[in-house]
Amino acid sequence: MEFKEAMMHRRSRYELTSTSPLNPDQLKALLVHALNHTPSAYNAQGGRLLLALNEHHQAIWDALIALLKTRQSEERFAKSKAKIEQFKKAYGTVLFFNDLNVIKEYQKKYPKYAEQTELWSQQSHGMLQYVVWTSFADAKIGASLQHYNPLIDDAIKSLFAVPDSWKLTAQMPFGIAKGSPKEKHFKPIETRLKVFE
Repeated sequence: MEFKEAMMHRRSRYELTSTSPLNPDQLKALLVHALNHTPSAYNAQGGRLLLALNEHHQAIWDALIALLKTRQSEERFAKSKAKIEQFKKAYGTVLFFNDLNVIKEYQKKYPKYAEQTELWSQQSHGMLQYVVWTSFADAKIGASLQHYNPLIDDAIKSLFAVPDSWKLTAQMPFGIAKGSPKEKHFKPIETRLKVFE
């Protein structure tokens, strides 16, 4: 796809199948490319990714279901579980992390900009999420971005033994999407763009 077309196809897709047009090695290559070519302040490269497939993917959503069951009313839990079961049916999940040690390293290295360093890291991290998501769209893979952190932080650390400095920021279940995405509506461009010539 052309980049503009891939941007248009990058949509939140919730009904996903347990199939993928890319095999695990190709998925890994896609993520490596995203990590290597997403810009970051100071070229710090503080983004971290975890690719979970098969039983590892299932375990993420099983852990979330177990946690929500103890925290929600029966009625609310039934709705939450139905939504999460859709993610569980997907082919896999990408977990996004920010390495806090990298942020601290650059805050010490550039103390004048210590306060902004965390903000810049978050901006880079948002770009990484967008690059992965758009790359999935380009490969005809559906995905959505979920934020069940910090609720599942401890469960993720237990499941995958990630370093303590890795702060979980988002979860992206992915697979071949069913049906079509909802129609996207745009707010008036005049309220969002100013041009001075």
